[in-house]
Amino acid sequence: MEDYNRIIESLNVKYAKCRNVQIIRPFRMDNVRDVENTIILVNRGALRLDLQDDIVQAGEMLFIPAKSSVTMTYGVLAKPITINYESFLNNTDNCYEVNKTQEIKSLENENYTYLTFDAKIFDSVNFFGNLDIGAFKIRDEKIAFLLNSLFNEELHPAEGKERMIKLLTDCIAIEIIRYILRKRLFVEQLATNSTYFKDPRLINIFSYIRENIGEDLSNKKLADVAEVSEDYVGQYFKMLTGINPQDYIEYQRMEFAVNLLRTSKKSIKEIGNEIGYKDTAYFCRRFKMMFGIPAGKMRRREVPVVRTVLTGLATVTGANNLSSDSNIYSKKNPWNSDSKEKIRELKAVEIKGSKNKQARVNTVNASITRITPKEIKYVPPIGGEHDLAQYLQTVPGVTFTGDQGGQLYMRGGSNVQTLSLMDGMIVYNPFHSLGLFSVFDTDIIKNVDVYTAAFPSEYGGRSSSVIDVKTVDGNKNKLGGKVGLNPFTAKMILEGPLVKGKNGGGITFLGSYRNSFLNKTSPKLYSYANQSGNYLPFSFSDAYGKVTFHGDNGNKASVFGFNFKDKAELGKQGNYSWNSFGYGGNFLLIPSSTTVLIGGNVAYSRYDVQIEEEKIDPRKSFINNLNFNLDFTYYLNKNELRYGVGIVSNTTNFDVVDPKAGKRVFEANNLDFFGFVKYKYNSGKRLILEPNLRLQYYASLGILRLEPRFGAKYNLTEKIRLKGAAGLYSQNLVSTQSDRDVIALFQGFISSPEQVYSNNQTTENNLKNVPIKSPLQKSMHFVAGIEYDLNDDIELTIEPYLKSFNDFVNINRERKFPNQPEFIVEKGLAKGIDFLFKYDKEPYYIQAGYSLGNVTRTFDNNTYNPVFDRRHNVNLVGGYMFGEKKSWDFNVRWNLGSGFPFTQTFSFYENLNLDGSLSNNVVNNQNGNLGVYYGEEADFNKGRQPYYHRLDVSLTKTWKFADKRKLELIGSIVNTYNRQNVFYFDRIQYKRINQLPFLPAIGATFSF
Repeated sequence: MEDYNRIIESLNVKYAKCRNVQIIRPFRMDNVRDVENTIILVNRGALRLDLQDDIVQAGEMLFIPAKSSVTMTYGVLAKPITINYESFLNNTDNCYEVNKTQEIKSLENENYTYLTFDAKIFDSVNFFGNLDIGAFKIRDEKIAFLLNSLFNEELHPAEGKERMIKLLTDCIAIEIIRYILRKRLFVEQLATNSTYFKDPRLINIFSYIRENIGEDLSNKKLADVAEVSEDYVGQYFKMLTGINPQDYIEYQRMEFAVNLLRTSKKSIKEIGNEIGYKDTAYFCRRFKMMFGIPAGKMRRREVPVVRTVLTGLATVTGANNLSSDSNIYSKKNPWNSDSKEKIRELKAVEIKGSKNKQARVNTVNASITRITPKEIKYVPPIGGEHDLAQYLQTVPGVTFTGDQGGQLYMRGGSNVQTLSLMDGMIVYNPFHSLGLFSVFDTDIIKNVDVYTAAFPSEYGGRSSSVIDVKTVDGNKNKLGGKVGLNPFTAKMILEGPLVKGKNGGGITFLGSYRNSFLNKTSPKLYSYANQSGNYLPFSFSDAYGKVTFHGDNGNKASVFGFNFKDKAELGKQGNYSWNSFGYGGNFLLIPSSTTVLIGGNVAYSRYDVQIEEEKIDPRKSFINNLNFNLDFTYYLNKNELRYGVGIVSNTTNFDVVDPKAGKRVFEANNLDFFGFVKYKYNSGKRLILEPNLRLQYYASLGILRLEPRFGAKYNLTEKIRLKGAAGLYSQNLVSTQSDRDVIALFQGFISSPEQVYSNNQTTENNLKNVPIKSPLQKSMHFVAGIEYDLNDDIELTIEPYLKSFNDFVNINRERKFPNQPEFIVEKGLAKGIDFLFKYDKEPYYIQAGYSLGNVTRTFDNNTYNPVFDRRHNVNLVGGYMFGEKKSWDFNVRWNLGSGFPFTQTFSFYENLNLDGSLSNNVVNNQNGNLGVYYGEEADFNKGRQPYYHRLDVSLTKTWKFADKRKLELIGSIVNTYNRQNVFYFDRIQYKRINQLPFLPAIGATFSF
């Protein structure tokens, strides 16, 4: 209570305007935002909140905090038209009429009374805007009475009008705060705002910025004001506010500029000079970048500005570009029509948030794809279930080898060369044997960072790529969840508070379970998919749990655990299964008196896999892992320093019966230590540099390795950027799955062998184990790129890359005698170029990707293409939302890929048992086994399969109910035109097995 009293006492409330408007023609606008707070009282009619699917009825109010976005329909008595912002600016008289003379009670049309006002702590921090909350309804007779009284003061001027307006505006602001507290709304956000009072240094900085907005406001000046070091002030400010001080200052200056444009007749040059921009051209560029329109057009503003939030306190404003078919002067203009039947809708306005654009400008972003659940849901869900594995297949540079037992390969790297993380815990097999599903439930994913090459120094122990998955925390405010059912899977998610703490603290939980039963449903629903007598014999389950402890000052700690299982009963091909589990914890500390943010995690995980095949002894493998790391982050003005240390310990085991050498067990214990440092330099104008270094000590091998890495970006213009990255990488982990195998579900793990088959052994007498210089597998990465923003909605990215795998350990599939080595060392090379085009503007989404790649392996002077080498790969993804409230969502994905390499059959022969024993009578034993001759080593993988292509589509219908409950009905089709894509060919039986056929499915989910 004391903090809230201090907030109210320090709140500086400024009245902007109060109006009553009558709706002439109902209209809809997307992402309405304003630099001030807005409260709207519905006197007659209603307001519709389209994105929240809610209606504000007569007598209710809608409060829109500054910086908040809301999609609204004004007027509900007739079908609304959808207009963009600039068209609205030029046609306000055709939208509504401002009532300047009539009493509200006498109005018969739909009408609203609205008030806009500022409310800043210490006249610096926008209180409601900085809560980072959305618009919400208010039903409070006292606030409605105050708002009507305020309008009456405007309507009937009398003595003391200005004073009364100020007092009434103050009362309304305070009553809104009381309403929030009384209803216990936004508890966490209010607690965060109260932190501003815990250190007077921040208050001094706010005051100094406000009073010297046009002066030098460098970090050195702010450090002097706060009496801290120049290096610390940036981190300190960001730690408490979520934004670095220079971004905050620029926003404050732009807000001052908006106010001057509205209230004065000063020239653009004068305004720029007054707020600290000596270069008028630069000021105009920055203004247009933030607000989307030239500064001069802001003078015409009489309605809420259309804005987009950057992050934390920083806010930028977007505006709509007037497209040719919505030109207000054209014959298509709806305002020029006298007949309602002739009214045509303009394109719906969607002001895209610029957070992604700012990240593209201010970070190197080489060879990284950042994924959220929103992007995952653009891809048609397989069987009615959206999944990360389905989206990853559309990422440029990623190759997927098959629907059944297929694997993902990233820019020439194999599975074992990809590091997969879940909340900092290592996951050794993130994909199920039915390659359409990963172990990560989409609804618990917060974000995913996918590095297809040249990843930074905080990642290590792998030599090709990284998949870093972070999960959400449980809901702090209420119990909620989701249930889903489709022919492939059933799932349930439950989340909520365990303990509701004060000031934003507390304990939350999150639990998720998914189980597949395709092996049970496919015989009845998809009997035609039976090609090998097994229907679709895949089953799996995924369980994940998380408990998070939230501190009242931003500190956080979580404990979590998972159990993933997979099974494929393949009949004659064998029974394959694996089980993976793990548990751990992570934390984030935000000390109030130190100069560093501290994060860390500790986790244990284990992966067991086995396969049982006819006439072959079972193969088994396991790997367990314990990892621990600490990292520290400094924010130095616009620059950033991050460093950390860690330990990884694991045990690998591979148990196999070798027909040539009997039972073999490969087991090793490994211990690795690492440290890393990464520095991000931002010149503030065009250049960004990220030098970083990783020191990796493989203690079990006695090898210390220094791995420098580097990234850079140069902003040629606001729309065109050049980027690049490079680095050295290594790993001490080998897969028992060979890159030469077309189908290989079983993947065991071993440590790098110390003796292998050397490249220079070319005669049978020399075929023996020999030591190698270093058992580590090493690689070098080089990535370049160009980013081009055609406009706010269209992005084009081009990235050429090169990966050199100097020492790649593979299984020796040509081993004929027990004294020959099980492993060979190959050299690999992957090169290519990726293109990605994105158009994201509701109701449309289009993503087009093309990859040109070439992957080779070289051994014993023979160079071949591994089974995942795909020369051409095209992925087209599209989405369209339509219907009332955009409740229908249509998605489509088409994939075209050139054929994978395979080894052609030269001839068949009778394979006689010539073991050299006296009992072996060649004359009397003529019936040997059928053998296949594949040619010489140089003939390996010289053939190519036919082109692969597949079309998937889905249609989703959404019903929204009160309290954010939602029902979704999802219909999907895999392989819509039933393309027969080859999976593998049984040479002996001369039988072709195809990938998944036409597979329709209907699923449903309910969120609560």
